[in-house]
Amino acid sequence: MGRSATGGNSMTRESQMRIAVFAIALTAIFAVAYVGKPILAPLALAFVTSIVLSPIQAGIRRLGLPQGPSAVLTFVTILLLLILSGLVMEPAASRIYTQAPFIKMELRAALEGVRETLGGISDFSNEMGEAISPSEEEGGAGGGEGDGEGEGEGDGDRVEMPGLADVLFLAPAIAAQFMVFAGGLFFFLLCREDMYRWTARMADAKTDDFRAADRMVAKYFTAITVINFGFGSIVAVVLYFMGLPYAPLWGAAAALMNYVLYLGPALFALILLVTGLILFDGVYAALPAISFVLLNMMEGQFVTPTLVGRHLQVNPLLIFLALCLLLWLWGPIGGIVAIPLLLWGQVLISALGLVGRQTRLVQAA
Repeated sequence: MGRSATGGNSMTRESQMRIAVFAIALTAIFAVAYVGKPILAPLALAFVTSIVLSPIQAGIRRLGLPQGPSAVLTFVTILLLLILSGLVMEPAASRIYTQAPFIKMELRAALEGVRETLGGISDFSNEMGEAISPSEEEGGAGGGEGDGEGEGEGDGDRVEMPGLADVLFLAPAIAAQFMVFAGGLFFFLLCREDMYRWTARMADAKTDDFRAADRMVAKYFTAITVINFGFGSIVAVVLYFMGLPYAPLWGAAAALMNYVLYLGPALFALILLVTGLILFDGVYAALPAISFVLLNMMEGQFVTPTLVGRHLQVNPLLIFLALCLLLWLWGPIGGIVAIPLLLWGQVLISALGLVGRQTRLVQAA
C-alpha cells in the first residue's frame, strides 16, 4: 500500500511537472510570436501562400522541370500577378485619396448629426427627470454650464484622415515586410519538400502526410477563392444599382474581407452602414449594409457548405479561437492565415495519428 501511495504521488508530481512545462512552453511561444510579429507574420503568410501554390508548382514539375526552376517560375508568376493587381487597383485608390477631404467633411457632418441626435435624447431624458423629480435652481444652473462645456468639447472634435506624411512613415515598414514575405515565399517554394522530408524523418512519419495536408489546404483555399470572387462580384453589382460610388472597389474589398471569417464581414457591414449614413437619407441609408448581411448569410449557409464540402469543415469554435488569437498576435495577416494553418494542422495531426498516440501514452502511464 505504501508503494502504491508513493507511486501515485510521484505520478501526480510528474503530471504537474508536465503541465507546468507545457504552460511555460506555450507562454514562450506566444511571447515569441507577439514580439516577432514583423518577421513571423509575413513568413507565416509566405508559408500558407506556398501551400496554396503547391498544385501549380506540382503541375510545372510534371512538365519535366526540376525543383529549382519550377520554384522560380511559380514565384515570378505570383509576383507578376501581385504587381498587376496593384496596377489595376491604383487608379481607384488614387481617386479615393484625392477625394479624402470631401469624405472627411461628409463623415464629420454625419458624426455631428449623430452627436446632435444623442444630445437631443440626453436633453429629453434630463427634462423628463426634472419633471418627475424637480431639482434645485443650483442644479439647473449647473446643468446649463454642463451643456456649455459639452458644446465647447464638440467644437474641438476633429476627424483626422491619414496624410501623406503618415503614408511615407509607414512605407519602409511595409516594404520590409513585403521583402520578408517575398524571400520567405521563394525559399518555401524551393525547400518545402526538403523540410517535409527532414521533419518526417525526425517525427517517424511519412512525407505523404505533409503533402496530404498541403492538398487539403490548397483545395480549401481554391474553393474559398472562387466563392469570394463570385460573392464580391454580386456585392459590387448590388451596390452599383444602389448608387454607391466605386462599386467594383467595394466588391473587391468584400471579397478580401470575406477571407477573415465572422470578423471580416462584420467589419465590412459596419463600414457600409457608416457609408450609407453619409451618402443617403432615411431608411435607405441602412439598405447597403442590410443587403450585404443578407448576401453574406446566403453565402455562408448555402454556397460555402455546398462547394467546400463537409470533409473540409472545421469546428466553428476552433475557427473563432484561432481567428481571435492570430488577429491579436499578428493583426490582419493573422486573420488571413488563421484558417489555412488551422486546417493544415488538423489534417496533419489526424494523418500522423498524434492524438491517438498521446492517448495511448497517457493510458499506459
